[in-house]
Amino acid sequence: MDAIQRRTFLATSGLISAAGVFGVGTTAARAGLDSGAGSQSALSRSVLTEAGLGNAQTDTPPFMPRLTTYNGRQYFAYWTHPGELVVAARDLPDGEWEQHGLGIEIDVRDGHWTPAIGVGPDGHLFLNYNTRDSEILWLRSQEPEEITDWSDEQIGMTGKYEESVTYVEFTRLQDGTLLEAHREGASGVGEWIMNRWDPDAKAWEPLQHPLVDGEGEFNSYMWNLIESSDGTLHYFFNFRETWDVETNVDLSYARSTDGGETWEHSDGTSYNLPITFGDTEVVDPIEPDSNFINQGWASYDPRNDAPHVTYYRDDEDGYTQIYHAYRDLDAEAWVTESATSREDDVNLGGGGVVSSPIGRMGIVVGNDGDVHILTRDFEQGGWPLLVEKLDGEWQTSVLYRRNMTWSDIHIDRERWRTDRVLSFVDHQQNVGDVPWSAESLLSVTDVDPAQLDRTDRTVEQTDFEPDAGDLTTYASTALADAPATTTSTEFVDVSAALALTETTVPASPVYARATVDLETTEDATEAAARVVVHGKHGTTTGDPVVHSGGDDPETLTTKWVRIPQAMRAGYATLEFRSESDESIARIGDTTLEVAYRDPLPHGETVSPSPSGGTEKPLPHMVTVDTTGLEETSPVATAIGKFEDTPTSLEIRRATAAAPLYARVTARIEPHEDADADAAVRLATTSANGKTTEYGEPVTVDDGPGLRTTGWQAVPSTFNGGTVTLQASNARITAATLELAIRNKI
Repeated sequence: MDAIQRRTFLATSGLISAAGVFGVGTTAARAGLDSGAGSQSALSRSVLTEAGLGNAQTDTPPFMPRLTTYNGRQYFAYWTHPGELVVAARDLPDGEWEQHGLGIEIDVRDGHWTPAIGVGPDGHLFLNYNTRDSEILWLRSQEPEEITDWSDEQIGMTGKYEESVTYVEFTRLQDGTLLEAHREGASGVGEWIMNRWDPDAKAWEPLQHPLVDGEGEFNSYMWNLIESSDGTLHYFFNFRETWDVETNVDLSYARSTDGGETWEHSDGTSYNLPITFGDTEVVDPIEPDSNFINQGWASYDPRNDAPHVTYYRDDEDGYTQIYHAYRDLDAEAWVTESATSREDDVNLGGGGVVSSPIGRMGIVVGNDGDVHILTRDFEQGGWPLLVEKLDGEWQTSVLYRRNMTWSDIHIDRERWRTDRVLSFVDHQQNVGDVPWSAESLLSVTDVDPAQLDRTDRTVEQTDFEPDAGDLTTYASTALADAPATTTSTEFVDVSAALALTETTVPASPVYARATVDLETTEDATEAAARVVVHGKHGTTTGDPVVHSGGDDPETLTTKWVRIPQAMRAGYATLEFRSESDESIARIGDTTLEVAYRDPLPHGETVSPSPSGGTEKPLPHMVTVDTTGLEETSPVATAIGKFEDTPTSLEIRRATAAAPLYARVTARIEPHEDADADAAVRLATTSANGKTTEYGEPVTVDDGPGLRTTGWQAVPSTFNGGTVTLQASNARITAATLELAIRNKI
């Protein structure tokens, strides 16, 4: 079934509107891959796994090189969802990934135990992992360009400045020299150390011990080390006074023209090493509490080797903008400029893995001087964005509709240098070790900016009021046992709730509202209903709608309630109340919705084409039908065995050409009488009732907690049927059951 036929079938089946599928355009479907992407090679995705680790370990911090190209081959290191370290390689441009699990398990899932990969002078691979405020752990491949045979685990490099190491960075220079750099110490109190690989001695030697010294009062946060085509090394960095991101200050710069032996200002005057706070070349003087994010990406202009950098901070009006800075070689001055016109303040604060509404940005500069910044923004769907300066003008474009949640952007700088292809890690991630983290699609997306068609991709970065624009409904549910009545003068829950996490929603920000039939008894003058969102970090309450009395029910719709990004995981529900305990408020038909804003027209922009052949499906799920709990909550289930709940969806049809998938997100806790974990799973039953397949369960040992199952394929041989939520030892207070298709364009 081709894309148009599948969409027509889904629309006539009532699964979607005739306007289009999320991420699938009518024009694009008719014209093929060229319609949305310029050409197939302009935008493509190469999938590594559908079971990547959904925490922060694959993307943060951005500069630790996990994706790199050498000798026509691309290498990548990542953690699987169970926590095994994998190294992968493929022949460019579109070869199959060869993958090798090392049997190494992740240590702590807090977002800093990130793998880093480098290439030595003779092509041997170097791999760092499980390093945060600890000794350095690393491996070296036994043969050049080989990912299956590695040395024994090595601990330490030079024996100095490596007792409390974080942020290991490998950089291969154009002459083959391999440099390693890291922070020694802690946030607010640290030094930046540089080592160099000696291929003859097969050992690391000190290069700068340290390059930057916080002198016990600061630490430096470094952007990626870049080498321009003339061999100059460029470092951008900032200082931080404490563990709190609010104390980030002063974007600064240093360069080296001799491979890191000596360092100087942009005017050629030498630094006295080590570099210290107050004795640096400041590119952009930034005060504390400016929403200035540490670390990111830098690049250079291939026309003149001028260094470029991107970062974000507040503008003079207090709105947080993406900024671009570069060295004007003719004027011998730094130029800083805002690349966006956002009308939002991101409000950064705290330490650890910072929950950043804007992803740390990758940046490259083309042969024509055009600047391409790759990021994602909670205010623009959380989708991958290209913020570009094309012919001197800034614009922002959506690459495709996929919620990258908290991901920072990680690019392959070497592939850009050699091929002018912008390769980046496409991965949906949480911040820190969170129990609702689900298996996550992990892939590499390739963008050729020279071929990319930006028609109908460009978005305006203006403030958005949901009542003044359209939202796209992601999930909806009805009242389980209508009507519901109450005499309470305090708001009470009804059995209409939808569970959601930051990674299950297709975009951000997310909104909730309810449409209710509300009535009162004759002597009552008022009844009210409202939407409430309970999240990991607080509760958001919407304004109530009020029925002013009388026998006739009134259909009322609440305003959209914006679900804050700090929710992380939770559920939306409906509450209502009466005027007094002597009168009755009654709710009849109810629809509770969760929706998101799509700034793009459905009919134009397509997802990336699959790399290596158009027959491979892209695991980009498009939800086409949902329901919440279909029984008054909390739903109590059997002890010691799985049993069906009333919550189910009808499977209209599934074929080999148009498969369906199901999953559930549920808020569960162990039943008070159970000695085992609470568990939920899906059961898919064929239309004739003779065959049932069961998905892998997810569990909670102490609750309540949010959990999401993996996607369970509906066998095409079922020819219809049902998918049902099953549970064991559980009390369920909210759920969202989904049916989805893969976007195969």
